[in-house]
Amino acid sequence: MSQIVISEPDIEAAVAHLRGLPYSATATMPAEWSRKRFLDTLTATLRANPKAKGALPIAPGVWALVQPFGVDLAGSFEPDERRQVWVLLRSVGTDPARIEALAV
Repeated sequence: MSQIVISEPDIEAAVAHLRGLPYSATATMPAEWSRKRFLDTLTATLRANPKAKGALPIAPGVWALVQPFGVDLAGSFEPDERRQVWVLLRSVGTDPARIEALAV
């Protein structure tokens, strides 16, 4: 299996998001602990889903998308076998009073 990596900006964004949630378990702990908790949860999820396609749910409003390393660098890198986690965040919550039905 190829190595899976994550960039520090993705980690920082996920940790900031999680620490800012209402009722967050990580909001009152030291930032280093929040970071470790996120990385431990991410690692466990990736280990449990080694061949997953698409976005993997990691935490409230946080998903991981595994891509070939550097696919977002517009050709400014040497291709290698690593895979990279992109963090996807949903920064808003559902407002049940303001929903739109989709015609699907």
